[in-house]
Amino acid sequence: MSPYDRSPAPSRSRMTAPALRSTLNLAWPILVAQLTLMLMPIMDTMMVGHYHTTDLAAVALGNSIYITVFLTLSGILQSLSPHFAHHHGAGTPVLIRQDFQQGIWLAIALGLIGMALLSFPQPLIAWAGADAAVTEKAIAYLRAIAFGVPAVMLYKVASSLLGATGHQRMLIWVSLTGVVLNIPLNYILIHGHLGLPELGATGCGIATALASTVNVLVSFRYFARHGDYARLNLFGQWQRPQWRVQAALLRLGSPIAFSLMVEISAFTLIALFVARLGPEVIGGHRIAAQMAGLCYMLPLAMGTATAILVGQACGAGDYARARHQAWVGALLAGTLASVVGLIIYLARSPIIHAFSDDAAVVAVGVQLMVFIAVYQFFDGVQTIGTFALRGYKVTLAPMWIHVVCFWLIGLGGGYWVAFHEVVWLGVRLGPSGAAGFWAASVVSTVAAAVLLSALLHRVSQLKLQEHPTQSPSTPPRPPASPQ
Repeated sequence: MSPYDRSPAPSRSRMTAPALRSTLNLAWPILVAQLTLMLMPIMDTMMVGHYHTTDLAAVALGNSIYITVFLTLSGILQSLSPHFAHHHGAGTPVLIRQDFQQGIWLAIALGLIGMALLSFPQPLIAWAGADAAVTEKAIAYLRAIAFGVPAVMLYKVASSLLGATGHQRMLIWVSLTGVVLNIPLNYILIHGHLGLPELGATGCGIATALASTVNVLVSFRYFARHGDYARLNLFGQWQRPQWRVQAALLRLGSPIAFSLMVEISAFTLIALFVARLGPEVIGGHRIAAQMAGLCYMLPLAMGTATAILVGQACGAGDYARARHQAWVGALLAGTLASVVGLIIYLARSPIIHAFSDDAAVVAVGVQLMVFIAVYQFFDGVQTIGTFALRGYKVTLAPMWIHVVCFWLIGLGGGYWVAFHEVVWLGVRLGPSGAAGFWAASVVSTVAAAVLLSALLHRVSQLKLQEHPTQSPSTPPRPPASPQ
């Protein structure tokens, strides 16, 4: 299928089954690609862990800073996905080329900002309070991986276009290429083979930067050679930065970036707060947090797919299909997430034992896994709500919902319950430690799910009123202006 070919929207009475198939067909390659990319930091940890404990600590510390910077900056580029989806649905290839080229300029600028931040990380490293040896190696690791940040930003542009135009399976091959290249590069650079010096943690940073660069080159080669994208002439008639387009991308992307920062910082600050509770609590929380991150890959893939499909429907002027697609995505993600939650609950003890043999760590981890199991359904619903609204190009209101829910209720409420005595319905509850943070996270996720679902209902209703559903023979409306 050409990136700018459109098929007629299905009739209302027959929309559910196609909507389910479309979501699943789009989501599973995205999920596999995301899980594959997760192998890179996992392999970094495993390989450097067998080299030296100090280097392992340096990579763990440095990677937490790198991920925070990368996700925040790449959040701005997530504005490209709904733009591409709208243009794809409207059948306007010229606008796809325009936004692709403008996205390249924006990615380069963001990449240079990220590169500068990671090249001079001393304030962030000092705040962590690590010892001198770990600090020195973490700084070297960040300076090495910094050179790959522009490539990572450029790949975000490429992956947004691939997903929004129906070539999401290519994401799997690109991510596999990066992982396959990363493993031997790690081995060579960490241990010093082929005449190269032993670089330890620094070698991990260099390997990741090189693998990221190759991912971009593979994607761009695909754009240049594949017939669909060759017809778009993505690299031809090159434009200078168009400030009107850049402003539209920033208006849509900045709230997304801030929302990501809110979610990331909430979990980061929880890890810092529970550090005072002892190594057993830290260990149990760390295992639970890793499992929570792994579980999130499913609603994230479903959300990405839903945003693309909603954006395509909006671009085609079919707001009835957009609304239906959003609610099908929420139902599907909530159902699958509930199944994952049930599995987590039933297997919580074996899962924690796989990570640690320490009885105290296991006790903490098993307790926290219950909270992860409980909030899976609501996390799936709130994630779909967030991404579906991005498909409508609505990002500012969801940002404020995230601030209230995850910072005020989740982090603020969690801190109070964790370290203070609470009286509720006449019952006096003592400080609950790490469990208090996770209990507040459940409450914040439920609140986010309710508020975002209500907002999605309101936005989709307004769009239906403003744009009555067009018949398949009606010419598509031009893409809506960003909100």
